[in-house]
Amino acid sequence: MVWLQHPTRPLPFYVLDWQRVPVDEKLLWLRQELGEDADLCDFAQKFLELFGESCRDKVAQKAAILQLYSRYAPECQWRKEAHIPPGLREEFQRIWNPQAPKRCKECAAALTGNYPITRNYCSEACAKARLIAVCSKCNNPPEVHNGWRWCPTCQRGGGPPTDEPPKKKARVEPQVGPYLDIRQAQNYLFFNERPDPKHVPAWKKRLQG
Repeated sequence: MVWLQHPTRPLPFYVLDWQRVPVDEKLLWLRQELGEDADLCDFAQKFLELFGESCRDKVAQKAAILQLYSRYAPECQWRKEAHIPPGLREEFQRIWNPQAPKRCKECAAALTGNYPITRNYCSEACAKARLIAVCSKCNNPPEVHNGWRWCPTCQRGGGPPTDEPPKKKARVEPQVGPYLDIRQAQNYLFFNERPDPKHVPAWKKRLQG
């Protein structure tokens, strides 16, 4: 059986032409277009494609996208740009500004100036913030006293801890080549650095504070 409209007197049909699409309808539309696994940047680009003409203010667009995405992906509760991890934040910002700078992965500062494209941190301090020292023999963290690392398990390092600072011996600077401080030499000779699994980046600590 085939149902056909009358050729001259068809039944009426209705079109919903919202000037402002309700938030729930936007979310349903985006889910239909993207499925359930879109990342933030794909979500933002599809939002602008579908609804960008109805809201041209960039700040309002970003706020609306983050609000919707927090419902689309509940594990990503990013209410502001500052909540987005630095690597993803720079990609998100480049949707509106292709020249948006890269971000330090530790503190999220903009890497402006003549930075190599492979650089991920704004300073040596930020690059080392995620690292912890461990004994190269037993892999346990050392104690630190007056700048000297000391492994109480292996009895290696700058010597047993003491309340008195280590005595400095007179030394002669070499004529050729850099001079390596004995404390630095022992710190690097007996200990390695590895990523700290419990490290919380500085940009995230600011949000928690």
